[in-house]
Amino acid sequence: MNANRLFHECRRLNGCLESNNGRDLCTPNCPLFVNWLFRIFLVWMWIGTALMPQTARSAVLNALPPNGPDTVYLDESICEGDSVFFNGTWRSQEGLYLALGQNIYGFDSLTYLTLTIRDNYNVALVDTICAGESYFFGGVNWVASGNYSAFDQSVWGCDSVSTLQLTALNLPDSVWIEVIGDACDDDALTLVARGSIRYQWNVGSRNDTLRIEQDGLYIVTGSSPCGSDQAFVRIDDPCLPALGEAPPRMFYPSAFTPDGDGTNEVWLPQGNTITKYSIQVFNRWGELVFESETLEKGWNGELEGEPMAPGAYFYVSNYTIPNQGTYQETGMLMLIR
Repeated sequence: MNANRLFHECRRLNGCLESNNGRDLCTPNCPLFVNWLFRIFLVWMWIGTALMPQTARSAVLNALPPNGPDTVYLDESICEGDSVFFNGTWRSQEGLYLALGQNIYGFDSLTYLTLTIRDNYNVALVDTICAGESYFFGGVNWVASGNYSAFDQSVWGCDSVSTLQLTALNLPDSVWIEVIGDACDDDALTLVARGSIRYQWNVGSRNDTLRIEQDGLYIVTGSSPCGSDQAFVRIDDPCLPALGEAPPRMFYPSAFTPDGDGTNEVWLPQGNTITKYSIQVFNRWGELVFESETLEKGWNGELEGEPMAPGAYFYVSNYTIPNQGTYQETGMLMLIR
């Protein structure tokens, strides 16, 4: 059986084919004496392999060309924007591709290519740091505002580009107010809040500067991603008239953070020309958690030495202004930890 296979392969390699009925269909390029030469070669191989050890005979027979088509399956991954050359064309789209050809023995050869596109790994980061902090990115601790880039490779070997838009808030630990101007010349003063990003004055303004034309207590709350703080200044300038009914005589902070960082630890209302004062703070179930009869004492967020839970609390304030009357005000504050 193996000898016949060898004979027909040798004839086919020299331009001859065998028909289904066993007849030889040879081309004019296959002369008769070539066929006899192959027959002699066949007999020599048959005798030689018969005398060989079994392992040598297997090696010879296994070295004979295959008698069927080849099928090859390929799996390939490329990065986005790259391409591979397959079947005469550069391929850059994901999918299944087929190439039809012939192997070295003249049989049909089928090659299947499964092409997978791996995405490039791109990340855009936006972050903020406060005074004294740094941001580790691309192997560097950044401390200044700017746009930074880092280049690397993903697990698939594709380009990885990360960008960072960093804002450094080199702010001090507290908010303060600067008084600018001469009230006797301009009939007004300018208050400038510093140390934060966003501001809220007790008279309603949200600008960092405030022009005032009356004496009184002015309070500003500054807030930023680094936290919040308050500052106040009492203006008693002889060239300015006394503060009237507005702005309000009492100011109540909307929130405080008794978390031990030294900033905004106590909830402390502020008043101007107040002679009699009392305030009570209640939790959501109406239980009294804090009370005071002096503006110098604020609430530290505790009850009998135990920290209270974060959330909303409510206050009731009563105070008297000489020659004006007695007032009661209520509102809500947030305890944040």
